[in-house]
Amino acid sequence: MIIWGLAQKYWSLVLSEKFYSKIMLFGEYGVIKGADALLIPFCDYNGHLEKTNLEVDMSLWNFYKFLNKSRFLKDLLDLNLLKEDIESGLRFVSSIPQGMGLGSSGALSSAILMKYKVKDLDLNDTELLQEYLSMMEAFFHGKSSGIDPLVSLLEKSIYIDSEKNLKRIEKPALESFGVFNLYNSNIQRKTAPLVHQFLKDYSNPSFKEEVLRMIQISNKCIKCIIDGDENSFKGYIKELSQIQLKTFTKMIPKQVQKIWQKGIDDNSYYFKLCGAGGGGHFICYSENEIDLKNLKLIR
Repeated sequence: MIIWGLAQKYWSLVLSEKFYSKIMLFGEYGVIKGADALLIPFCDYNGHLEKTNLEVDMSLWNFYKFLNKSRFLKDLLDLNLLKEDIESGLRFVSSIPQGMGLGSSGALSSAILMKYKVKDLDLNDTELLQEYLSMMEAFFHGKSSGIDPLVSLLEKSIYIDSEKNLKRIEKPALESFGVFNLYNSNIQRKTAPLVHQFLKDYSNPSFKEEVLRMIQISNKCIKCIIDGDENSFKGYIKELSQIQLKTFTKMIPKQVQKIWQKGIDDNSYYFKLCGAGGGGHFICYSENEIDLKNLKLIR
């Protein structure tokens, strides 16, 4: 486990700038099958590297060993310096919740890349940056698109089209559409088993049909956000909420299902997945402020 914040006092030296969490606003699961996706930086949570006088952080040590096995990453990063710093008590001090769908591993990967790169990087070369970060974040998920850490590194919203083309965009003015909140289920989850379950279920024709329908609606939601079409958006987000509750039951904890259904029934709010689901955070949309526990405004 990565150490996210330290309660005890220690000597420390801040080694890098802050790297922020991210939210996949739309595109979860569907992006695997060619859907559009929209990701935004979420600056309420962040992390940074600090050198301390504490014992070795074994999670960072294992990350170093993973990086050190790659000939390519050896040429990209000063792994000798990283090793020395870890042995001197390096920490990634972070407020980003782990296993909650907010890109904690992406922020760490971005921080390591920017601190220990051996040459200047062209921050306009989105494709190359994504490739680097994908290889690094694979340590945490087995396989990574590199998109989460890319959002953290660039602090820009990213739109991905069906051809996997990436485009940086200004953060959308969500407040003009209504109120977007994160709902905290207080349940940690791991992404890899959930994605594996999705791919297994996708072989079922009826499940596949529902996923393709979800992709169509999700793409329309993204288009509305980018085009500023507030009126059409409200109908699509409700339909998306209904489809996900029906189709992704395995990815929604039972206590969240009840809250999710209530919003649909009385048209007061609409839930959707935030990343892989299974726990962690969920996105809650409403036209006006609502009174639900554990809500955090997406700004």
